[in-house]
Amino acid sequence: MKITVIGPQFPDSFARNVAFTLEKMGHQVFAIEGRKTRHNQNRYVAATKRLLPKAFPALEARLHRRVLEHVAEHRPAAVIVTYDLFGPKVVEELKRTAQAPVLCWYIDPISNLRGGNLFACPYDAIFCKEPRLVEILTEKLQMPAHYLPEACNPAWHKPVTPSPQQMTQYGCDVTAQGTLHPYRAKFFEGLLEFNVRIWGSVASSGIEARSRHFFQGRYIAEEEKAVAFNAAKVLVNAMNFAEVYGVNNTLFESAGCGAFQICDERPTLEEFFKPGREVVTFGSRAELVEKLRYYLNHGAERKLIARAASIRAHAEHTYEKRLSKMLRIAKLG
Repeated sequence: MKITVIGPQFPDSFARNVAFTLEKMGHQVFAIEGRKTRHNQNRYVAATKRLLPKAFPALEARLHRRVLEHVAEHRPAAVIVTYDLFGPKVVEELKRTAQAPVLCWYIDPISNLRGGNLFACPYDAIFCKEPRLVEILTEKLQMPAHYLPEACNPAWHKPVTPSPQQMTQYGCDVTAQGTLHPYRAKFFEGLLEFNVRIWGSVASSGIEARSRHFFQGRYIAEEEKAVAFNAAKVLVNAMNFAEVYGVNNTLFESAGCGAFQICDERPTLEEFFKPGREVVTFGSRAELVEKLRYYLNHGAERKLIARAASIRAHAEHTYEKRLSKMLRIAKLG
């Protein structure tokens, strides 16, 4: 069927993975941006693009008009909106224009719901990776919300063998992904004894931290991400402090890539991977350091755990699995 996916389209973006997978599943997909800010941009450029429509409402109105014109032209059987891109009036107009279900898959932490659009929009169904947000939406607001975690894309989140040149460029004891922000900078100050490379968008020059030299200031995606993750001995997944019960996308991407992962403990983690057999967890920074010292010297154990995680991720935690569930819930599949 025809499906419109609305959200930033750049390498390995959430909306790109959704659109790519739906096409692979045999659907005719129309992917449109919906907004101009992107996670892989310099934060000053992204901030400018985010603030301009607020300063000049006509710019945002024009962007919304283009989205509505696109939907009117293609008349999809469903519209999937990623993040909380729109206010209630735009969603209402989307539903009138499409005459089809308009769904939202929100995958940010609760702390990113600054504008509160999600609480006001009349979506036909809302899908969230955070169980606590689903509880709030269903029990407090009686909205049609469903639990749907993120995923990996086996097309590029898969085990690879880095070349000697790639090992020189990406090789390290510990890797991680994410933009430099105060929490992450402070967290990684506890790992100064290790050789660490953190991949993410260009960071703010205003943050002073002893861990700053770990941050490479460059976004990596898709095949390059798989190379970087496999070139490191350990991937440390320090999840956002605002993740309440849920997990982040790095959990699935790194597992799919076949990386050995030590990740934050989370109440829902055992739904996805077996701690100690498919991933290793930590509850404190001191515990993380202790486990890093151990596993950096036990390569055979790392390989067994990483392989088990990759098999599990590709079998159970793919975008195709998640989207099939979404379409079933929305009575579209």
